[in-house]
Amino acid sequence: MNKIIAVADSVALALEQIGIDYSDILTLPQDKLEKVKKIIASNQESQKKAAENPENIFDVITQQKKFFKDVFNRDIDIDENMIPECPRGKGWQLVIIPEGVTHKEILDGYAKLKIEITIYGYGGRSLDEVVTDLERDPAKGMQIVWVEGSIEPNRKYANISADKAKEKSIKGVTVRERLLLGLLKYWEKKRHLDVKNYTLCAGSRNVDGNVPNVNFNDGKVKVNWYNTDNYNDNLRLREVVS
Repeated sequence: MNKIIAVADSVALALEQIGIDYSDILTLPQDKLEKVKKIIASNQESQKKAAENPENIFDVITQQKKFFKDVFNRDIDIDENMIPECPRGKGWQLVIIPEGVTHKEILDGYAKLKIEITIYGYGGRSLDEVVTDLERDPAKGMQIVWVEGSIEPNRKYANISADKAKEKSIKGVTVRERLLLGLLKYWEKKRHLDVKNYTLCAGSRNVDGNVPNVNFNDGKVKVNWYNTDNYNDNLRLREVVS
């Protein structure tokens, strides 16, 4: 069903670009149909490049706007002058947190895409009640960061606790950023993050001072907690550049 919707959206966008109403598609002459096919192919290639080449800022912004409109019915006002410089190397993903976006709104996005998510502990209390962002709080305005966006977090951050990351001045994602990154990746590629490892969300703390972590297991996204001095080989932060 999601694939059918995606195809319909692609056709509608192509028709819009050549000024034809969707209801007229069945009566289009062959030359117009060929033009629509070429536009669809071009749009799909642009979307692919936007996901693979974060340095192409215009395409990345276009993709982000479509994501927020599709998933949250939000129009975001952003231009390339607001984007921090992309770090060198592959795998960086732009993550935008519009002003005022709550954890609940992000979890509603997971529900819309039919992704099951479990939050452990706290007797059903919401993430907005129990989590604090140490940095980049969207309550203070739009937050824009580059995040290591590979399926599994970088092995170089294995065995580094949140305490050690702070000591070394390494910035890690907040749980809000990680959940939004995971939602964006699934929307783009139908793939989940952290299927073998856990992202240590070193930019957040819960009410007990513990650090959130996120992974995908048993068909669902899971949010759990570690002490700030916990570390192991499968618990790895995702670096953030802002």
